[in-house]
Amino acid sequence: MDVAFPDAPIPAPPLPGWTGRRLPDWTLRLAGGGQRSLYSGLHDGHWLWLHAKQTAAPPSDWEPAPGWRPRVNVLALETSTDTGPLKGVDGLLVRPDGHVAWAWTASA
Repeated sequence: MDVAFPDAPIPAPPLPGWTGRRLPDWTLRLAGGGQRSLYSGLHDGHWLWLHAKQTAAPPSDWEPAPGWRPRVNVLALETSTDTGPLKGVDGLLVRPDGHVAWAWTASA
């Protein structure tokens, strides 16, 4: 009950159907090669920022509010040929409990 997260700006309007959704433990293909389970990025209790496309790096004007940077893990994903569950999603911000806080696409 003593955990709090400071306010932080969000980079784009949310994609319908994603916010609040609990994600399964997908196997993620990393942009640098290799694979990792989604839940492994949440083990330390931090938020998880997934770049679901290589072009979806955090916008240059997005800067977490003071105190946020150490609470967010970042994973760049390889999805150039992906037809899986992240198709059409450029990025996800996942809460430490595995629920989607925000999902967006550059074309939304």
